[in-house]
Amino acid sequence: MTVFFFLAIYLILVRLICGEKSPIKETILCAIGFILVLALRSPYNGCDLVGGDYTLTNSYYGTFVRLPQYSFNELISKSFYLDFEIGFLVYSKIISLITTDFQWYIAITSVVQIVPLAYFFYKYSPNVTLAFFIFGCLDFFSFYFSGLRQSIAISIGLIAIHLLISGKIKFFLLLVLLAFMFHTSAVFLLLIVAVYKIKLSFEKAFAFCFMIILVIPFLRPILLWISGTFNLGYYERYMTSGEQALTMFGVYILLLLISFLYKRETYNIGIIRWVVLIGVFFQSFGALNNGAITRGGFYFLICLSVLLPYVINSYKDRKVRNFLFFCSLFLLSLFFVLTVEGPRNVVPYYFFWEKPL
Repeated sequence: MTVFFFLAIYLILVRLICGEKSPIKETILCAIGFILVLALRSPYNGCDLVGGDYTLTNSYYGTFVRLPQYSFNELISKSFYLDFEIGFLVYSKIISLITTDFQWYIAITSVVQIVPLAYFFYKYSPNVTLAFFIFGCLDFFSFYFSGLRQSIAISIGLIAIHLLISGKIKFFLLLVLLAFMFHTSAVFLLLIVAVYKIKLSFEKAFAFCFMIILVIPFLRPILLWISGTFNLGYYERYMTSGEQALTMFGVYILLLLISFLYKRETYNIGIIRWVVLIGVFFQSFGALNNGAITRGGFYFLICLSVLLPYVINSYKDRKVRNFLFFCSLFLLSLFFVLTVEGPRNVVPYYFFWEKPL
């Protein structure tokens, strides 16, 4: 936990030094802090790097050390056998041509994970430090320790959302395809196209969230019926209850509705609110599962990181903004401390030299 405490202090110092006048410097410094925490961690921090849902052979480590024996053509034909998407395998193969040291692979991947995310924060958050703080405390950062493929897909997805906001829908679709090649769940990003031009008011968002809450008790019997009707018994293993996921569902709804305290309606804010609302829908499946389905919501819910700072920034009095900023940091830190322990093995944090492979 000590490393995360110092990361929090570092972020506060970055904000105090950079203030509101140097967003580029603020973004770079915040990104460096998160990259270092990811890059210097032991491979045993994160549940899938050397085990977890995979055997050692089929873990990220096991796959990476086997890549030198395959050509690019062989990777394409063996991608299913290797359990990973072809885009991720090609990405990993390219790194293996540079180095076969798994720790360097983690370090390079840390940069790839954080840089697109930092750019998105820079473009859309009025308080980059707070955006990083929200990202770090609301389950997203801890996920980046384990889900290498999907976290890269999420970061690519953020750039895709930026392109959609910019009106470049063709490039949005191309980046979604690229993200899909890292993790197939990235296809859910296409849902944004169906709603992004519709104005989302507080009343509509509240009504949508309320309807989701009403449907939750019926999700399990409905999906069990579908599973039995279409002989999909394999997927019933995903239909267990997930109290923590449901808790996060409530937190995300609350934060989304709080974002409407920012009264100035802009095109950017409207799209980002829709993105978060889609994520809330995915999170509602926490009634059935604590991870497999709700992970699809990470592509969208991560945008809360840039949405909430607008509320604080809407206050003209700088003293009020600073007060709300530090209150937010305290509450987010408390939430992190209370929720960080779990199967992702984020804590206790080990540097790679403390617990090497």
